[in-house]
Amino acid sequence: MPLLVSGRSGPLGPYELNAPAVHLGTNPDTISDPRAGFDMRVLGKPGSSLRLGVGAQLIFPSGERAEYLTDGTYRGMFRFLAAGDTTRFAYAGQLGVHIRPLDDSPAPGSPNGSELLFGVSAGRKFSARTGWTAFVGTEIYGETAFRSFLNEQKTGIEGLLTGRFERTRKGRNLRFKLGVGHGLVQHFGAPDWRVLLGVELFAQGSRPGDSSHDGIEGHRNGQN
Repeated sequence: MPLLVSGRSGPLGPYELNAPAVHLGTNPDTISDPRAGFDMRVLGKPGSSLRLGVGAQLIFPSGERAEYLTDGTYRGMFRFLAAGDTTRFAYAGQLGVHIRPLDDSPAPGSPNGSELLFGVSAGRKFSARTGWTAFVGTEIYGETAFRSFLNEQKTGIEGLLTGRFERTRKGRNLRFKLGVGHGLVQHFGAPDWRVLLGVELFAQGSRPGDSSHDGIEGHRNGQN
């Protein structure tokens, strides 16, 4: 749910581009591109030093494309996932395909068809006797269009400094997330800043880290 999206309008080549102006006053109930899918662990145990998995998602268009909240098409993602935990550290990674029918190649910063997805993250654990655990680390993730593979103008890469605070006892638990970052490849469409907030309710059967992709969220994938 976008709380605030803003930018700068102006000409770029033959195009006149208008910046988005999204906030709770004008868009109090916008849900941007909800998705349904699954992630499945296929190798490793919960909390182990190496876990491998696969995932798939179907993305539904929702919101206005002029506000940079959607590209207005149905899309799919398929990902290979890896993650691991040690006593003090955790890491994760992903490599996948974003199946995207929209291709507006002539317009700067516009979708260019299907993409390769990639991302890595690593963090330090801090545990407390109260049953809560904190993670502090970094994420780097992005995508590149297959039709212009690794072209600097067609590849988006972002970095995030992230924090996660969660309770990991058996049964239902809470997880709070905060991420702050910006675009590492500075071209048109890259964010100056991105701030992400998240709250999750999840079930914990045994040990923390029972997920094949902890830390990799793919926040930017397919949003504009």
